[in-house]
Amino acid sequence: MALFKVIITYRSPEVVGGKVSSLSAQGIVVRAVSRLQPNVVHAVATREQVALLAGDPDVVRVSSSEDVSAFDSVGALPSDVVTGSALITREMARRMTGADLVHLRGITGRNIRVAILDTGIKSDHPLIAGHVVAKYNVIGTPSVEDSNGHGTHVAGIVLNMALNAQLINVKVLNDQGAGDFSTIMIGIEKAVEAGAHIINMSLGAYVAACMDDHEMALLIKGLADKGIVFAVAAGNNPDFTSFPGIIDSVIAVGAVDSENVVAPFSGRGPDTCARIYPDISSLGVSVESADLGTGLVSKSGTSMATPHVSGVFALIREALGKGMNRTE
Repeated sequence: MALFKVIITYRSPEVVGGKVSSLSAQGIVVRAVSRLQPNVVHAVATREQVALLAGDPDVVRVSSSEDVSAFDSVGALPSDVVTGSALITREMARRMTGADLVHLRGITGRNIRVAILDTGIKSDHPLIAGHVVAKYNVIGTPSVEDSNGHGTHVAGIVLNMALNAQLINVKVLNDQGAGDFSTIMIGIEKAVEAGAHIINMSLGAYVAACMDDHEMALLIKGLADKGIVFAVAAGNNPDFTSFPGIIDSVIAVGAVDSENVVAPFSGRGPDTCARIYPDISSLGVSVESADLGTGLVSKSGTSMATPHVSGVFALIREALGKGMNRTE
C-alpha cells in the first residue's frame, strides 16, 4: 500500500484539535501540528485517505510534501566538481570574503545563533566543538549527529566566517541527504524555538510552478518579516533555481570558484515566478571544511556557498545589533 507525505491546511486552527483525533482514528499518521501555522498539519496517508481529506469541507487543501535533498549528494553532483578552480582553504575563504578584516575589528558572530537545517552536525569535531547550543532530530534517524558529512561541512564553513557563532543543529535530512517539505517546515519551527537569528538551508527541490502561496513560503515570509535571515542554496542545476530558494523572502545563494567565476553547476533564474536568481553568490567550488573525522575535506556545490553567506550575515547581525529583512 503506497503512503504519501502530505501537508493539510485547515480553514481554522479551532478545528485542528478534533481533526487530529479523527485522523489518528482513520489510521492517518500525524507527523506534527504546526505551532507557528496552527491550521497546518503534517501527515502520512494512503491515496484513498488523501482523497477523503480533500473532500472535507474544513480542509483548504492537501498538498504533497515533496522530497528535498542536500545539494552535493542525493540527486545532485559528486562531492568535488572539477572546474579548474584552486582549493579554497579556510584562510583563503576568510580573505576572499573579507571576514578576516571584520574579525580584526572584534566582530566574530558572538551570541548570534545560526541554525543548520541539514544532515546533522558532528558536534565533537575540533572546529565545531563547543559551538552547538541546541539540537533537534526531525527526520527520525537513530542519532541527531551527522553520518553523512554534508551538515558538518556546512557548519564548519559558517564557523570559518563567524568564529564565535552559536550553532543550532536541526537534522531535517537523513543519512543519505534526503528529507521532504514537512521535515524542513518542522525544522524551521524548531530553529525559531531555539532562538535562531539566521537559518541556513543548503538543500532544496526543483518545482515546476510558482510557489509563493505554499505553506512553507508563507511560514518563511512571516519569520523573515520579523528579522530572521534565510540563506538558501540556489541548487546545482544551471537551468533552474530550486525551492525554497525561489521564495521571495529568502536569500538565494549561487556558487563561484576561487577566481570569482560562476560555477557551471550553479542554479540560476528566471524562476517560475519570473524573478531573476540567485540573489548573491559566494565560494562554492573545492571548499575546504570539516569532515566526519577530525580533519578537513573539500566539497563543491551551492551547499558550500550558502554557509559563507550565513556566516557573513552573523557578522553583520552582531555589528548592527538587530535583525534584517531581505531588502536590507
